[in-house]
Amino acid sequence: MLLSFDANRVEVAPGGYHVPAGRLFGEMKHQRGSKQGSVLSDGVLKFETTKSYQADLVGLSRVEVGEPTMCGRLVAECVEWR
Repeated sequence: MLLSFDANRVEVAPGGYHVPAGRLFGEMKHQRGSKQGSVLSDGVLKFETTKSYQADLVGLSRVEVGEPTMCGRLVAECVEWR
C-alpha cells in the first residue's frame, strides 16, 4: 500500500534535526490471507530532498533530483466494515 500526505515541519530531536514541511510518503506491504483477511505489515515513512547535480563535464547544465530520505516507521491496522 502506498500513500502520501502533506505535513507541517516536525521537530524530531533537539539540535535542529527536523522533517521539513511538505509531502510525506508511506509504503507498507499488504497481504490477504484466507483466515486472517487483509493484513498490513509495518512500513516506512519517507520525505524527498532535492539535490542539484552537474549534468555535463563543462558545467553548463545542472539537474535536480528528488532523493528519498527515510524518517520513520509506519504502523496501521485494517478495519473491517460490517
